[in-house]
Amino acid sequence: MQKTKPCPVLSQIYPGQNFFEIFNMHDSPSLADQDVQTPPKKLIRKPSIHIALFLSLGITAAIFFSGSSGQAGQAVETPPLAKPEKSVIPPATAPLKKQISSPSEAVENKIVKTSFQPINNNQSVYTLQAEVDRSLTHTVCKKINDPSECQALAAHIARLMTWFIKVNSQLRKGDKLALLYEKPGDIKSLKILKLSYNSSFFQKTFQANFYKAKGMKYGAYYDQNGIEIALHIVGKQAPIKDYMEITSLPGEMRKGRRMGHSGSDFKAEAGAPVFSSFDGRVLRTQWNIRNNGYCIEIDHPSKGLMTRYLHMSRVLVKPGQQVRAGQKIGESGNTGRTFAPHLHFELLTRGKRKRILNPFESKAIKTERKHLPQGELAAFREKIQSFESSLKTS
Repeated sequence: MQKTKPCPVLSQIYPGQNFFEIFNMHDSPSLADQDVQTPPKKLIRKPSIHIALFLSLGITAAIFFSGSSGQAGQAVETPPLAKPEKSVIPPATAPLKKQISSPSEAVENKIVKTSFQPINNNQSVYTLQAEVDRSLTHTVCKKINDPSECQALAAHIARLMTWFIKVNSQLRKGDKLALLYEKPGDIKSLKILKLSYNSSFFQKTFQANFYKAKGMKYGAYYDQNGIEIALHIVGKQAPIKDYMEITSLPGEMRKGRRMGHSGSDFKAEAGAPVFSSFDGRVLRTQWNIRNNGYCIEIDHPSKGLMTRYLHMSRVLVKPGQQVRAGQKIGESGNTGRTFAPHLHFELLTRGKRKRILNPFESKAIKTERKHLPQGELAAFREKIQSFESSLKTS
């Protein structure tokens, strides 16, 4: 069996689109019809002008020829001229950025500088506080000037918020977002430590706090009461048990996809065991390897469902083979069109018109939210108090 080389691509969530406003410029009403009016000709008296001009010339000549020593032709020293006041209108040769100072731009730069201060002298931990405007991505990118970093951070935020709000439809302008996150290296090392989101749609504040209890390999996100915010598939129905997080769910819109993402992505190290979710028969393996990598499709007639498992490093079953729920059928990997090791799991209906189902909403799948053990609650509360203190002092 020939392995395919991992191809870059697409398990990243795109929670929102950036849009650009077009501002129509209109003349100010106060400046309309303000042509300069010249005085009527009948008011201009030429003789008066001639007399004033003659007197002016005479006075000037008298001053010029009279000196302090009485000697004719000696110029009179005049005091130095005062420096003219700085012109309100800058020179035409000055760069445009110096000619026009944008108040909104200056405020934005100030916000950026004050919003991302290191916490407790830790140069890799930062805070972000903002009000939602247009979309999640747009909101975050208003605070962070680096497009790659702000989009990656917005994707991380959306992953967490997916468990308590529909990011594409339930965000409201003015919702308040507070974030504590760390970035020890490049954007791939981003990790959210605390997320607080005040939703006007639900009239409540949602929170997610990262905590790694004793014996946990990766850690997880919990609400204020120590209840995990993400759902878990129970027992033998779980396609994978050893994973870091769920990075995407069915229906999430991605760049270049009209119908949205078709499965659930479980971020996991290559080699993590993969299991069949139900009793069934293997229909096919290794189709469209260039995109799917090593893959399996299983039919479950008694459930009226089918399941698919993509991007695996090993396949341990063959077409036509009967499998049991909870049976190991392969190992997760990074094959096919993918950017990092993970398992892409699909749950869909049988028949010609197959429908993609969300396993965390399907009646055929049992789910639960895990609670922290009682012995961990004290340490957990101490941890989230330190998170909250960091947000308040930022």
